[in-house]
Amino acid sequence: MSPSPAFRVYLAGPISLCNDAQMSHWRDEVKGRYGKKMTFLDPVDHLVDPGASPYAFVEADLQHIKDADGLLVNMWRESIGTAMGVVHAHRHDRVIVVCDPNHLDNKMLAFFADAVEDNPLKGAKALWNLLRAERSWRVVKARRRSDEPFRREKIMEAVRMACRAANRDDIVIPKLVLPRVIEQLRGADRGVKKTVTTTDIDRAVADALDRLQGDAVHAHSVAGVLDAWQRRGRVSAPSPGRPGDPGAGAPPLENQVPVSCGPKSHATIWGKTVKRLEDIPSPAARSVFRRIASVPGITRIMLGKFGHKGRRQQCQASVHASKTRYVIDGKLYDPGPKGTMQSFQVWVQSDARKLDVTAEIERVLRAAGAWTE
Repeated sequence: MSPSPAFRVYLAGPISLCNDAQMSHWRDEVKGRYGKKMTFLDPVDHLVDPGASPYAFVEADLQHIKDADGLLVNMWRESIGTAMGVVHAHRHDRVIVVCDPNHLDNKMLAFFADAVEDNPLKGAKALWNLLRAERSWRVVKARRRSDEPFRREKIMEAVRMACRAANRDDIVIPKLVLPRVIEQLRGADRGVKKTVTTTDIDRAVADALDRLQGDAVHAHSVAGVLDAWQRRGRVSAPSPGRPGDPGAGAPPLENQVPVSCGPKSHATIWGKTVKRLEDIPSPAARSVFRRIASVPGITRIMLGKFGHKGRRQQCQASVHASKTRYVIDGKLYDPGPKGTMQSFQVWVQSDARKLDVTAEIERVLRAAGAWTE
């Protein structure tokens, strides 16, 4: 494991009119869990100085916020001082995670936050991941060899645009999406330094929105945002290379689903020149893929490995939902110069609707007499 950077985190939260337990319990819990990963600046520690004037305390508090790399804010009740500390941290471009355990849902506070969680431990984890990404990750843009520093604000602004297109809350939703994106991009990689691609980020945003859409708590608030994200030219499903690997390319318009060879297919049963649907020389096979592509919710069809196992009297296909997220596996039988069976994968916009899309493909193919078991 790579050594972790000594991130300094200010623990912000209500103090005035609070008893000792209200002030210290959650702070001590966070310190105990994450004390080996982050250095904490705790304003409660300075309350014991009997010689400090109120002015000096506030002045020192503002300096500690400025010195910190990030703010963990436990807004379990409204607090003017805590809110002003958040604004001060935002002015100095510090990473801010707000915890809202009692669902105050304050839009102004969320506006200044980078992420919103529902308890301090989850907030500390999100802040740790954000600080690592902001300090040491590099982003490689598609079709470019050079990289640039990771910037959280770029992700949130892109999500805001999708929220506006879907007429949804463009303050809270980006703050729900960002920590989920960072967590997915981080994966099992425990090292500090990391390189991600813009395609990685696009895929992670789509996956985060899909998960929020399937969550009963957030389903209504994010409805339509995933579709808006995909319509703006972003990736809508992982690449069919390895399970979980991100892919490239934009989601197509309705009835314009691209058909092409996947990375593990150097050729098809029809030869090496298939790069799109129109390149398939078999009219029957083109017809089958067009019927599949007519089903709503599909983003692409990728042709895979081929062989000579199995024959049918006419061109037919079958599909089944894969264990890989966003993927439906399929086989098409058609006598070609190179073989008789062509595998393929159908990629869908929403993993939650994958079974519905699979069933609809079967229905369409059965109606055309192009389905095989």
